[in-house]
Amino acid sequence: WVETFDGDSLSSRWFAATWASPLGHSTHRASNIVLHGGLAVLALTAESFVPSRSSILLPAVAVASAELATVSAYRYGRFEASIQFAEHDGIISSFFMWKPDSEKSDVNWNELDYEKVGLELASRKCKLQLNAIIGVPGPQGHESLVEVPGGICSSFHTYTFEWTPMYLAWIVDSTEIRRETGAVLRDFEEHAREGMRLHFNVWPGDSSFGGKFDEHDLPVYQYIDWVRYSAFDGSGFSEQWVE
Repeated sequence: WVETFDGDSLSSRWFAATWASPLGHSTHRASNIVLHGGLAVLALTAESFVPSRSSILLPAVAVASAELATVSAYRYGRFEASIQFAEHDGIISSFFMWKPDSEKSDVNWNELDYEKVGLELASRKCKLQLNAIIGVPGPQGHESLVEVPGGICSSFHTYTFEWTPMYLAWIVDSTEIRRETGAVLRDFEEHAREGMRLHFNVWPGDSSFGGKFDEHDLPVYQYIDWVRYSAFDGSGFSEQWVE
């Protein structure tokens, strides 16, 4: 399938998260996901600001964030999305795959990430971190930073995960930038047999992760143009849906 977000509401493949963001500085809410102009827009705003309405943005006492996820989990395939990540330091903006309940202490953590994690100090460019997270209890991260020509917060790029029994790969604009075939892959083979969901989110960080968050930078937006899922058939990939 491919998801193009052309309608007025989310299709039944998706749900809007309503839990706290990872560092607890915000709570995701459904109204911070707006479908507009063929895009799914994930907004990080002051809690008093609803991004689908015109209002005066007051200094933020609390902030509201957003997370979009598929209802179904998928094992193996090609998972693609055209994204422009949210700008500014201290703001995490991501596309990731997540095994449900990975946060529980008695469940093996399985997660694959494209994660914008603040800005480079010298260039002030948005940083993109790749990660494969495993372990019980997790998270045991395997992070790496990459640079994407053209910038990840100023233009759209196509971000792809490929997950097969033979490899895990991260691909940006048709160029493979990372591959796992060893212990990390074996962990996903053993512990993610029920599949993983596709997630997108935007939320505030802090000095421990994501940089220096400044509430005066709000609102910021993560734009998702389309999403495509192609199943792995043993030798290649076949498109199942696009949104």
